[in-house]
Order: sequence, then structure tokens, then C-alpha cells
Amino acid sequence: MHRRIDPAGALRAALALFLIAGCGGDGNGGNNPPDDDLVLAKAAPSGDDQLGTVGEELTDPLRVLVTLNGAPEPNRQVTWTALDGSVTPAGSMTGADGIASTAWTLGTTAGGQQARATLAGATGSPLTFDADAGAGPAAALAKVSGDDQGGRVGTPAGSPIIVRVNDEFGNPVAGTLVTFAVTGGSASLGDLTDNTGANGEAQTTFSFGATPGTISLTATVAGLTGSPQTFEAESGQVLVANNQYQPADLTVPAGTTVRWAWATTATPHNINPVGGTEPAASGTSAAPFAFSHTFNTPGVYNYECTVHVGMAGTITVN
Repeated sequence: MHRRIDPAGALRAALALFLIAGCGGDGNGGNNPPDDDLVLAKAAPSGDDQLGTVGEELTDPLRVLVTLNGAPEPNRQVTWTALDGSVTPAGSMTGADGIASTAWTLGTTAGGQQARATLAGATGSPLTFDADAGAGPAAALAKVSGDDQGGRVGTPAGSPIIVRVNDEFGNPVAGTLVTFAVTGGSASLGDLTDNTGANGEAQTTFSFGATPGTISLTATVAGLTGSPQTFEAESGQVLVANNQYQPADLTVPAGTTVRWAWATTATPHNINPVGGTEPAASGTSAAPFAFSHTFNTPGVYNYECTVHVGMAGTITVN
């Protein structure tokens, strides 16, 4: 017996085999790449992760590669944006090699900075480029702290004197040598020089000398705006601190001029005689302030602060 062949069925079977072969026969449902696969990527080299100086153009341009279905794509407009600083040009066309580029001038704040490249409709867009901006050359010297201190003769000052070196944009500059000096009065310095650290600061300590009076100290970096910076301090036999005189009892020979120096953080205080006319009244003042009175006649002289009850002292004159 012979089987009857169905010509239409044979045709359908052949067509099915053709379609399977056309799909690759891998059973993946035909996951082929799309016809228009537009991609934005960083070129090689790209200009990413450069080190530069604030306010200056980076050595290498920023570069991107645009491809369509894996091939370089010309005549595509790439938009550039600087999150810090500026880019020139702000838009550039890809060439025959699919490359577009721009120059990046860093912003004026030291630290990490960013720029971006954008191509509408492209995979990978936007692209972010990073740079690390370092401070520029040392340009200015500024006072930080330690000015207008008061203290007792022969004792260390309560705080160091601190200055900061900045570039033209106010960024701290490390590694600059600062020279310190006593230019007036009686005092001694801990260090005569100091290099600025990562925060741009240099400092030194000082002690009040044996002679009471006004002290001047300077911090200098030749050629910088603001140099030298001058610090003032007041030293005396008695320190006027908050709510106390230090020492509360002082003995001196006749003819001595006693000097009271207000501590750096002293709130308003005064010196007023108790039961007599000496010492003279100082008037009320907060720091920085100093007051002097000469005791010519032997005796015991009591005084007080009328602002703070219980704040009292005695000068004994031999």
C-alpha cells in the first residue's frame, strides 16, 4: 500500500524549517541587536581623571566616541557641560572617526570637579568626566587667630598665633615657609619658622617676657599680599581673667608701676580702689585691654571689680 502525499503539507513543513534556520535555530526567540544602536562612550584617550590647577585649562582635551551599530558615527552633535569651570566649545560635532572633543578650564575651588558630555538618544549618555584641581601659587597671607592676647609676665600665652597662606582664589596653599619675629616688647617665640600644612596654616607659640607692656609679633612671607601680618599682645604683673585677678595678692617695691592685662577672653571688668584712692579706677572694659598704676607710697592697697561680686585683689607696697 502506498501513502498519499499531501503537497500543501509538505510545503508548510519546508517553510517552517526555513524560518527556524533563519532565527539561528537557538530557540532564543530572535534576540538580535536593534538596527539603530547609538552609543556614547569615552574615547581612548578620554581626558578623564586629570590633575590640574584651579582656573587653568587641563592639558588634555575631553574626548568621546559615538558609534552606530558598532561603527564610528560622524556628524553627531555632542553637548558639553562643565559643572565646575567652563568648556570650549560647549558643543562639538563628531568627525569621520566618531570622535568629538572639548577643552576644559577648571573652576577656582580646589578639589574634585566634574564635566559632562551628552548625546540625546544615545546609550551611555550623559558621560561624566572627573578632574582634581590643586591650589595655585601662594598669593596672600591672612591672619587666623592668636591676636590681642593678654597674660602675666614670664608665662606662656594661652594660644598660638596662626596665619594662613592662600592662592589668588582663596584656596589654602601647603608647603610655604612662614617666618615669625618679635618686633616690639618683651616676649620669646617657640618656633621662628613654620611650613604651612594642607590647610594652608602655619603657627608658633610665644611666652610673655619679664617686662610688662605691649608686645608686637609678625608673620612674614616675602612677596605675598597681606605680608607681614602683625599680632598684638598685652603683658602685666596681674592677669585680669574672668571673675578673678591672677595673682590676687601681689607685693612690689615702692615706685613700681603695676600693670593689669586683660586675658584674651575676658568679659567686661574693672579695677576700683576699696577704702582709699589707690589704685586709680580703670573704667570697665572687655579684652583686649590693659591698665597701669604707679604705687609710690608703702602700704596695702585693696581693689575690686564692681561688675563681679567677690572679684578682688591686693597690692602690697614695701
